Amino acid sequence: MVKNAFSNGSRFYKPLLIWCLSFAFLLGPAYNLFLSYDYKSNPDCLTYLAIAKGDFAKQNLVRKYRIVVPFMAKGIAMPIEKVYRHLWPHRVDNDNGPLRLGFLLVNLSLMSFVGVLIFYLLKAYRLSNEIAIFVTLIVLLGGRWGNLFAAIPITDSLYMLLITLSLYAIKVDKFHYLIPCLLLGTMAKEAYMMLIPYLFFVSNFPKVKLLAYTMLGLAFTYFCRYYIDALDPQMDMLKSVQADISHFDNIMASVLRVCSVRGIGEMNTLFGVFTFVFLAGCWGGKKAIFTWLGNADVLIWLLLPIALVHAMLSTEVSRMMYLFAAPLAVIMGLIIRNHPLFVKLSQFIQHPKQA
Repeated sequence: MVKNAFSNGSRFYKPLLIWCLSFAFLLGPAYNLFLSYDYKSNPDCLTYLAIAKGDFAKQNLVRKYRIVVPFMAKGIAMPIEKVYRHLWPHRVDNDNGPLRLGFLLVNLSLMSFVGVLIFYLLKAYRLSNEIAIFVTLIVLLGGRWGNLFAAIPITDSLYMLLITLSLYAIKVDKFHYLIPCLLLGTMAKEAYMMLIPYLFFVSNFPKVKLLAYTMLGLAFTYFCRYYIDALDPQMDMLKSVQADISHFDNIMASVLRVCSVRGIGEMNTLFGVFTFVFLAGCWGGKKAIFTWLGNADVLIWLLLPIALVHAMLSTEVSRMMYLFAAPLAVIMGLIIRNHPLFVKLSQFIQHPKQA
């Protein structure tokens, strides 16, 4: 009976299992960072904490409109605050403890959903369960960004989730998966606009439906920004648009930074030591390289330049590249499955005496 119950509910049981696994692995390092992180020195954190409290005046013109995660965190923090106030009445108004805990729970949950999507994206590329789980944990825990996205009061987790979901929706050809991306993409981060031409070009979805939901999402974003600007009589939307456009001034600084020793080191923080898997994939000559290169499709290769441009517009290149971990995870998985170096390693692990 139990076996049949699991079989009948496997559509939800397996994703829930992956979500719980991702949550459990992230919880330890994320909570440790939550306790030790100096959020008061991070202007991003201060902005999102203020937004969660409904304080939009004099906030950063780029970040102040990303309200989804802060409002979710505030909703979770409200009941927590009642308990927190009884336990630490002298701290509740000084350390933003309940609100930061709300951000922790929201971001942990969203990053766990990223883990689920990474796993199923890798499965869509016909990788084994073992490789899919392994690479998913590398994405979440291998570098410095996964637990940081989960632990501190920022909104990158939602944007990363929507990017990953967009790629997965196109790969499995399920339009209903793409709908939340089109509706919330530009609310999560304005740069999602760069993905919209990609979605139109590579997907098989009806263009009229794509256009309709895109326009609906943009209208929703516009009215939210209009309402937020209306709260400040000295503010108009033109100033925020100019602030978004000013990101193009960062390109040269970003290029120089990536080309420096420090920049190369920062890029290796994407997946930590596991970043060397990509270097291993380029080892062994043309024949070895094409064992995995031929299995990566146009969805991956067209998304990577968008990720690079996206990163160059920011001074935090490695952080922005991590948002596009999904195509990099696919490449890593294909290397691990197909490259001769990892095939031999897999054989050694499974059959050490024969190897």
